[in-house]
Amino acid sequence: MSKITFDISAGSDEDNNLSFPQRPEHDQNTSFIDEIGLLPGTPEPRAISGALTISSETQHVAQVKFEPIHEQHSLLDPMFKSHGKDLHYTLSHDNQMLTATAGPQGPMVFTAELNNHGGYTFTLHDHIDREAPANLLPNEYELSLRQTLDDPVPTQISLNHDVITQHNAPYQLAFYYKPEAGISEINPIHIYWDNQLLHTLYPTEHEERGYIFSVDGSPEQDMTRLQFVGIPNEDYFKDHFHDISIISMAQHKLPLDIGFSMIDALGNTLQNHFTVNVTTTPAIELTNQDPLNVMYDQGVYQTIIVNEENFHNNPLTTINLDTLFNHLAIPTENRLVEIVQREENGLATNVYEVKISDKSEHLEPITVADVQLSFPGGNGGLSVFQRNIFIDEGSNNILLHDHHIV
Repeated sequence: MSKITFDISAGSDEDNNLSFPQRPEHDQNTSFIDEIGLLPGTPEPRAISGALTISSETQHVAQVKFEPIHEQHSLLDPMFKSHGKDLHYTLSHDNQMLTATAGPQGPMVFTAELNNHGGYTFTLHDHIDREAPANLLPNEYELSLRQTLDDPVPTQISLNHDVITQHNAPYQLAFYYKPEAGISEINPIHIYWDNQLLHTLYPTEHEERGYIFSVDGSPEQDMTRLQFVGIPNEDYFKDHFHDISIISMAQHKLPLDIGFSMIDALGNTLQNHFTVNVTTTPAIELTNQDPLNVMYDQGVYQTIIVNEENFHNNPLTTINLDTLFNHLAIPTENRLVEIVQREENGLATNVYEVKISDKSEHLEPITVADVQLSFPGGNGGLSVFQRNIFIDEGSNNILLHDHHIV
């Protein structure tokens, strides 16, 4: 998903409203299809149609067929897997239907269909495996002394690391912090990204907790600086910060090149191919083993997957929308968060949509997250969501919608 921006437009009273752009619509005339459409109950398309490129050398096309499987060299690349199994292909309907499954007997992954009018339809049924994004931080971090203005003796340490980034591209910063129990003289620790304060950790915090931030690459430089400022000493950082990572959240395009042949009225054959780009954005995957804060600073859509059910009395994961609402200048009394359980074919799904809006504006709310539970629980309704996720938006304005068709 691309980044969602928020604008406050100035002008007449009629135009002076907060703008909540929706998630981008797919252009049905392009060869792109996004896996986010596979979430149950989503209205986004899972199929695209396009026109085949017909050469001027081929006149009066009589028939269009897919190339034999053994000639589909691009599709036979071993990188194409679904749920860890190699994609298996079959042709049917006089070689005008191509079907890909996860293994010979596995579930359908995609289908492609040709017609003699020079068109194709591609339908995505299941996810195609992708490699996890690489951590852009090295294993070891260089610490440098930082002298504070109010202390002539450099008693605090700042971790500084310049990360190679693309201009304004989306990234995800994550780390775990374990406070030192019983020590109150530690100063707050400030986390900066591109010289902007992201978050402050206070010594009064007692439990170990993970933090996830959505950030952007510097708009002006090819590197963006990450800083942890106010660390008491080098050992403290090594003992209390772990699993620090920065990964790219850019949309990943996986091209599928599918070969076909056109046969004209004279029996002449011309080979060609069309390309479908299957796109996706890395999801935030949770295991419910440790407390975690997902921090929303800007309007960036996220898919959040909860892989393990939480049986504690209180949810371990918090989606923190307070900073986002502050950036949008929405006062506490006007903040509204809606949790909507998606429904598909009349049945409740395990996908919950998190929407935000301004109660004082007559605008449609926008979706900032889709939370998908990877364990049974859809019939449990919103109580299952509430056992796993807590929404902190700085107010008590939360609406819950059970079995709502989106």
